[in-house]
Amino acid sequence: MSASGEIDPKSSLWAWLARDLRFYREKHGLSGTQLGKIIGCVRSTVSNLEAGRYRLDDKQARALDKEWNTGGHFERLLWFAQTAHDPDWFRTYTQFEADA
Repeated sequence: MSASGEIDPKSSLWAWLARDLRFYREKHGLSGTQLGKIIGCVRSTVSNLEAGRYRLDDKQARALDKEWNTGGHFERLLWFAQTAHDPDWFRTYTQFEADA
């Protein structure tokens, strides 16, 4: 994240997805609670999705595309994020090791 608290969409596809989620939510004038009702979660989860701490799932992406008539934008972006190289792979790996 940058100093302003905004996630940098150029840092990874996951960051791009998180930034687009916030962009579209704000564009449609929705609160986190309202968006949560669309994708089946609570406001704090929406906040974590937009901050890149949580990752959108397939069902949520489909709900967004349907609600906002994006032509599959979120589903495609999610697919690319899931299949792309994750620059934070080692941090994820070390967290799994620590949890084990």
